[in-house]
Amino acid sequence: MTKNKEVAELLRSFAKYYYIAGDNYRSMAYRKAAITVENLDKDILIYQNQLTILPNIGPSIAAKIKEYLTTGKSESLEELKRTVIKDSFKAELYEIEGFGPSTIEELFRHFTIRNMEDLENVLKSKAVISLPGFGEKKVKKLLASLEEHKLGGIRRNIPFLEAWSVANSIIDNLKGPNVEKISIAGSLRRMKSTVNDIDIIASVKGNGKWLLEKFTKLGDVKRVVSMGETKAIVVLKNGIQADLRVVQPEEYYTALQYFTGSAEHNIRLRVIAKDKGYLLSEYGLFERDTGKRIPINSEEEIYEKLGIQYPEPSKRYDTI
Repeated sequence: MTKNKEVAELLRSFAKYYYIAGDNYRSMAYRKAAITVENLDKDILIYQNQLTILPNIGPSIAAKIKEYLTTGKSESLEELKRTVIKDSFKAELYEIEGFGPSTIEELFRHFTIRNMEDLENVLKSKAVISLPGFGEKKVKKLLASLEEHKLGGIRRNIPFLEAWSVANSIIDNLKGPNVEKISIAGSLRRMKSTVNDIDIIASVKGNGKWLLEKFTKLGDVKRVVSMGETKAIVVLKNGIQADLRVVQPEEYYTALQYFTGSAEHNIRLRVIAKDKGYLLSEYGLFERDTGKRIPINSEEEIYEKLGIQYPEPSKRYDTI
């Protein structure tokens, strides 16, 4: 197995902490470098002594990659973390679902928050709703994330093979005569070396609420995070979060494409669809002028209609 995915994850970590530091230029540079590495046809070890010949990889980024390939770790990344996040409590928040840089900074700008108790009290107060972007729905999700964190938290950075095995076990338990199609989606389908959760897409005729209920009652489920009409989220006993989304048969392949991602790939694909007179979303492919649905019978057919060679899920980044 190549080191490409490990190195790409390392570069995305650099991008994340530069973003937190407000250095958008470097954050974007490392993000582009990560995409370059992910799309290499050869093992990055082949380029270890000539990394700068690769697109988007200059001397500084090359040095970070070489350090990791040589030592198996990145002191440069650890130093960046220490520099960017000096407050250990704030650093802990960055690891909790939903607490991104803008959310954390907005809370700390308006309230005195020294510990988890302070944070929970702030989120339960009416004052927080008045902040830009802090509606009741978002605050409810943040409180749920804090509660999960107190219970031991949802596991992140799950190795691919473990997540793949768990996902297929779930699918085997959900399959049945009334389930038309079911598949792994998300970053797991893109075969990232580590994933943060498991995404599954299924199609049934009529109302799929029964399948969501079956999903939430599987023996491996520890806790139900949420369940609506088309989607359920659970935390398994092993700490992995799993999401199931149920769609109508005619939506299945466009939903599978959309929820496989990546986000950059999807944005680019929708621009191409628009240029060709279509509207593409998770709900289907439609003629832009008339709104007429274009029947789609496979994921390959979506790309064929747009005049694009079908990319395997592992190649779906921002380049098309």
